[in-house]
Amino acid sequence: MLIAAILSSVFINKEWILIVIWIFFGISFIVYISLYIYFSLKKPDYLRSEKHQIMTQAIQVLGDNEKAFNPNMEHIANIMSPYSKLKDKEQNPLLK
Repeated sequence: MLIAAILSSVFINKEWILIVIWIFFGISFIVYISLYIYFSLKKPDYLRSEKHQIMTQAIQVLGDNEKAFNPNMEHIANIMSPYSKLKDKEQNPLLK
């Protein structure tokens, strides 16, 4: 939007078109900044990357250094690595 506003300022001679384009740019910029501030204060999870969210969910499921024991650890390992073998040398049921 900024590029369109700058290019129109250079190539268009009609002032009313320039005013309209700059108003649209200003409104979109204000909306963007307001939404960024709103989500940074109210729901910061929406601004985080997908990689960060996946790592946070993994810590919640597997546990961290304070909650390291999870009774489902063997099953979680099979889901995360479906190509691994089971203890009794059977093929993983996820591959069947």
